[in-house]
Amino acid sequence: MFTEQRVPFIRTGSHNQAEVAERFEVRVTPAPDFVIFDDAGALRAMLECKGTNNGGTARDKALRFARLHAESVRLGGVPLLAVLGGIGWARINDALGPVVRDTEGRVFTLSTLNSMLDVAPFPSLIGTAGPAPASL
Repeated sequence: MFTEQRVPFIRTGSHNQAEVAERFEVRVTPAPDFVIFDDAGALRAMLECKGTNNGGTARDKALRFARLHAESVRLGGVPLLAVLGGIGWARINDALGPVVRDTEGRVFTLSTLNSMLDVAPFPSLIGTAGPAPASL
């Protein structure tokens, strides 16, 4: 979706953790699944994707969003977004609820993924990346 809409992003992995930390000053490890930036190279959003079919596992994964939220605050309020999948997220009070809180409601599923592009900062970033996906 980001590639099609030419939104500048980096998909993080074990191969680029150090570069993401240095370039964007992201100190949480591992780095979020995606970092989104503008044409000046400034971090504009962090995106974490989690799937689970077990409520207990969803509860444990929700703790990751608390750490990412603290990092987003430390970075000056960089938006944190979530893409969630699986029936484990039906556990509302101690799994989904905290994720909604920590992302300030910016939670999406595969069926609502395209709606993400309507949420800040994406409208201002559409079409700003080059024809190939950004990577380190």
